[in-house]
Parts: sequence; C-alpha cells; structure tokens
Amino acid sequence: MKCLTIEQIYLYLEKELASSENKSVEQHLASCLKCKDALEERRFFHQTIESLPSWQVPSGFAQQIMDRIFPAKAPLWGWLTALAGGFLTFIITLGIYFLATGQNLSSIFINFSQNLWVQMKNLSLVFIKFFKLIYVILKIIRELIEHILSGFLQISTIIGPEVQIPITIILILTSSFIIYGIRRKLLIGEKQ
Repeated sequence: MKCLTIEQIYLYLEKELASSENKSVEQHLASCLKCKDALEERRFFHQTIESLPSWQVPSGFAQQIMDRIFPAKAPLWGWLTALAGGFLTFIITLGIYFLATGQNLSSIFINFSQNLWVQMKNLSLVFIKFFKLIYVILKIIRELIEHILSGFLQISTIIGPEVQIPITIILILTSSFIIYGIRRKLLIGEKQ
C-alpha cells in the first residue's frame, strides 16, 4: 500500500473508515514510520482541537454584521422632506434678497444671462488663442525636425558611417537627457 493521504489519516482518527480499509491502514501504519509520525502529529492536533471549549455566538450577531454591511436605507419620505426644506430655504433667501435690494426676478435673470454670455465669449476667445498657439508650436517643431533631417542627410554625404554612428548615439543620449531634465523640472520639481 502507498502512503496515506491526510484525508485518510483524519478519517482513521475519527473512526469513519470501513472495517476492511481500517485494517489495511493499520497494517500500513505498522510498516511505515513516515505515516505513523504523521498520524501522531494529527492525533495531537485532533486532541488539542477537541479540548478547546466550545464558543457560543452571541444572539443577534449575524444581524449586527448584516446591518454593518448593508446599512438601512433612508426612507423616501426623509429624502423628500430634506429636498423640500432645501427648496423652501432657497425661496426664503431669494425673497429676502429681493426685499433688501429692491430688484425683481426678471432683472436678476437678465443680468445672469448677460454675464454668462460675456463669460462664454471670453472663454471661447481663450480656447481659440490656445489652439492657435498649439498649431504654431507644432508647425515650429515640424520645421525644426525637417531642418535637422536635411542637415543630417547633407552631413552623411560628407562623412562616413563609422563617424555617423557615434554622432547619432551621442545626439540620442543628449536629447534623452534634455527631455528627462525638462520633465523632471516641470513635473516633479527638483529636491533641495
């Protein structure tokens, strides 16, 4: 017989094996020191667990846990009351404002819409200027790259590849360090 599984050892300890299987387990235990040691360890654990006092769950424990997981929802009436109270407070405040300033509701709406229109007009001008600036910057970058490539092509006709490769590597490394430094300065900031 091959060595016993943990499940077989526990079934043997709890006397839940059939009598024929129980005899084969006992025969194996008589000849296998490894399984005998495992059985003694499990027997010790089993006896320790059996000696522990039983723990009783307090009454209402499950309900307390469920109340913490799923708190009771506020009734609809509570929400409606809060909404009505907020609306009533707004109306009373608006009425006090009208009485104190002598203005009427239509003049306030007209002033609000005029101010909103002016702000939207100013904001649209800012967006237009921003997109024009981005367009000019991209155009400058494109022209700069074209000039660099045309210069590189002119230089490549003069010098050989054994000089071009180290120059290219140095330019790439220098560009990487410059980009990393700019990113660090703008986004992260230098630690002092």
